[in-house]
Amino acid sequence: MEGQIEQKKNGFKEVFLTHLEKSKQKDKKAWMINAIIILVIALFFIILHLNNVKQYRENIYQTSELIREGMVDSELMVSDYKTTWNDAIEYDMDFDIALAGKYDEFDTLGYIDDVQDTQKKVKKNMAALNDPPGKYEDAHKYLLEMYASYKTYSNLSIEPEGSLTTYSAKTQELESEVDESIDKVETLIDK
Repeated sequence: MEGQIEQKKNGFKEVFLTHLEKSKQKDKKAWMINAIIILVIALFFIILHLNNVKQYRENIYQTSELIREGMVDSELMVSDYKTTWNDAIEYDMDFDIALAGKYDEFDTLGYIDDVQDTQKKVKKNMAALNDPPGKYEDAHKYLLEMYASYKTYSNLSIEPEGSLTTYSAKTQELESEVDESIDKVETLIDK
């Protein structure tokens, strides 16, 4: 009887050890599966982050180009306003009437609508760029400066204010600010 009890003990021990060994193998498999799942999830988020950074860079570039195009349209109007204003002064005409006539001409030709449409597009793009990835924080800062100068400049291209001298100086200053900001942004996003 003692022999039978000993056999049963050894049998239980053997079954227990076999079960324990199988359990360890199952734990290793479960651990490996969990590790693979975690790696796949981490890889997914890394790829997602990289795509978001790439898209952010592209959005900065597109917004910068849109501002550049808007500046070209506005520069034509600013230049025409300056010429009209200067001619009115030179020929002793009422420059307010001359500028109002130039405004009407721009309005009729659709230039004012074009500038305002570009302003809206740029504003919409800027709103989408409010949360820059760390890599593009400086580029975003310069883009904000560029936007502020562009917005003021484009508004002055629609409705000039001040004297011819102050208008000329202000628009020249704003052009320079936008150009400098464009250079800085392009340098930072081309890295």
